[in-house]
Amino acid sequence: MTVYNDLYTRTAAFYVEPSYATENTAKYAYIVPDSYFYLDSPSNSLTDIDYCLHFYYYINGSGPLLQVSHLNSANLEETLFYYNTNTYGLWYQVKVPFHGRANDMLTIYGHLQYSYYGVLAIDQVRLIEGSCPN
Repeated sequence: MTVYNDLYTRTAAFYVEPSYATENTAKYAYIVPDSYFYLDSPSNSLTDIDYCLHFYYYINGSGPLLQVSHLNSANLEETLFYYNTNTYGLWYQVKVPFHGRANDMLTIYGHLQYSYYGVLAIDQVRLIEGSCPN
């Protein structure tokens, strides 16, 4: 996936937020207040099958927005996932089913408004062929 703007990675530790990653991993991607990111699927990476976009998110801050969009080959955009509430220090798992076609694009967008503190983190982003597992 291609990253645009202010998405950073760091190792989880007791002195940073979040202090742990998911699924026994050590690192996660994050943004700080007054910043945003776009994470785009590679060009021509999708084919005419069902997919599941799977990831975890963590939000602690003001004015958060986390969105997954699907742009099809006819240039029509569909919002597959939208979240704009603080998770207050907890990781949440998302499984987003969709049908892909050649030349389609997936975008994960995240944003935090300006504040003294805060973080929006994502972890374990996976694009799985087939339906979403339970």
